[in-house]
Amino acid sequence: MFWLILACTVGSTGPATPGSPSATESENMAAIATMAGQLSNASRELEEASIRARQRIANGADPETEAQALDELMKNIENIESQLQTAQRDLEGRLSNAQSTEETRK
Repeated sequence: MFWLILACTVGSTGPATPGSPSATESENMAAIATMAGQLSNASRELEEASIRARQRIANGADPETEAQALDELMKNIENIESQLQTAQRDLEGRLSNAQSTEETRK
């Protein structure tokens, strides 16, 4: 048990070595986090825009024009979501391959 505890506490506590697999995956995770933040921001923007659109329609604005503006925001959200899903699948594939052996892949 002592050796297990020691093994878990020994090692580098600093950042990953530039160019290492850990550093590369850290950069990939940062990109995924950025996309997730963009998705969150776009969702809030859509919510706020829908509230404003309802108010404008109540004041006589053209519903079709308002719907088109909301549709553009939705397309942006769908694009970010698609990119995020692709990045996540790629990450899961890399992790699966890195953590498996020839025997476990069969």
